[in-house]
Amino acid sequence: MQPKYLVVPITCQEEDIDLLVYHLTENGFEAFEEKPGVLEAYILIADYDKEAIHQLIHTFFPASSILEEKELENKNWNEEWEKNFDPITVNKHLRVRAIFHEPDPEIEMELVIQPKMSFGTGHHATTRLMMEEILDLSLDGLDVIDAGCGTGILGILTDKRGAKSVLAYDIEDWAFENSIENANLNSCKRVKVLQGTIGTLTIADQSAEIVLANINRNILLEEMGEYARVLKNKGTLLLSGFYEEDIAVLTEKANAFGLKVIGSKLKDKWALLKCVKG
Repeated sequence: MQPKYLVVPITCQEEDIDLLVYHLTENGFEAFEEKPGVLEAYILIADYDKEAIHQLIHTFFPASSILEEKELENKNWNEEWEKNFDPITVNKHLRVRAIFHEPDPEIEMELVIQPKMSFGTGHHATTRLMMEEILDLSLDGLDVIDAGCGTGILGILTDKRGAKSVLAYDIEDWAFENSIENANLNSCKRVKVLQGTIGTLTIADQSAEIVLANINRNILLEEMGEYARVLKNKGTLLLSGFYEEDIAVLTEKANAFGLKVIGSKLKDKWALLKCVKG
């Protein structure tokens, strides 16, 4: 039986859409569709906390309002979402496509992703920021940890670029399963996928020269000490999944754990920080 979804239409000014999506994602929403003046947000009925979402809109988006929520007919919404999945190209060297797209022989490197209505297909600004930065890194023979891996796309890219080993993990069932599926699709034998968090997984003796964390502001702040712990001296930590205005607090937190911010990038109000240890 397919899970039942709810669509929650929210009136929204265009300049607030990115921030609204950020907050809704934090509260369990899985997919979004922009329409004139309205953002339609999709969530499993079992995960919808109506009171909390109404309070969130009232507190942070007073000019917005929630219209009538509607239960969606029971169908495979992953399949419906896949129909609108288009390939993307990053820096003219990398193409991310779904399994139902034809390969492009003129592109230097392709990643094949089985999309699952999930964060991490390359379309979001933060995923693109991370991929652009990974393409600039020298990864040959290095160990990588991909924190909160989602579709596994970032760890897969590091494998393709010569990483010695890739440990990817995520707490969500769909992410764990989808990352394994995508690693297999791309013949990434060096990618190991685990389910859990950096605090619950038995990786105390694991360390890496590269740690990737494209999650969200609150989790990054909470887990910064763990990233520093598993990062080897002189290693590189890439952080994304947050807004430009969050740079200061994340920089302060990184500094507290001996991580020095050596670079930053912005895309569509979203930000990336590049840190080194020691």
